[in-house]
Amino acid sequence: MAENRVSSMYTYDADQMAAINIDRGEHLVLGAAGTGKTAVLSERVRQAISNGVSPASMACITYTKRASARMFESI
Repeated sequence: MAENRVSSMYTYDADQMAAINIDRGEHLVLGAAGTGKTAVLSERVRQAISNGVSPASMACITYTKRASARMFESI
């Protein structure tokens, strides 16, 4: 599986890149603990904002307060 670098912090695999690069609509990112769900969601949000999407139009929901804090810090 090919890997791609989008963020300087992480290297994403092809499935993660597919989730990051979806260009519109609602998204559900599922995976086991430690598989990069929060990193993928954070990168998706960063890309959307850089493409002109208003942060006020987004809702990001995580499983834990820790993941929420991590996502907030990384965006």
